[in-house]
Amino acid sequence: MISATQPTLDRITGFLLWCFVFSVPFEKVWMLSGIGTVSRLLGLVLVPVALTALLVRGWIRPLLFAHWCMVAFVGWSALSFFWTFSAELTLQRIVTEAQLSVAVLLIWQFSEATDGDHLIKAYVCGTVIASIDRKSVV
Repeated sequence: MISATQPTLDRITGFLLWCFVFSVPFEKVWMLSGIGTVSRLLGLVLVPVALTALLVRGWIRPLLFAHWCMVAFVGWSALSFFWTFSAELTLQRIVTEAQLSVAVLLIWQFSEATDGDHLIKAYVCGTVIASIDRKSVV
């Protein structure tokens, strides 16, 4: 059964995903006090909306072997926390890897809603913003 909110939630998620990808190249240009980067703020908004869209939709795209390898890698990194010499650095790395994995999985789940070419164009447009600021690292 198709819900009336499904297409709207997918469109909203697609728009937020586009904004997130757009913001990645210039994330260090505009810092928000108390939150960090613009990408982090958009990610904090994107993830709950995307999870809601997936729940309303009632199905997910099957994961590919590469996705399972990524999940296994993050899991192995998480296990390495128990035998590391630097717990703080390892925890930072685990969080970063988990965040990147969530971004990849969201792009995979919603790439049909946003069309992959649009996400590539969003990233390229974001690099233009980053290149305007001479201090930023692209």
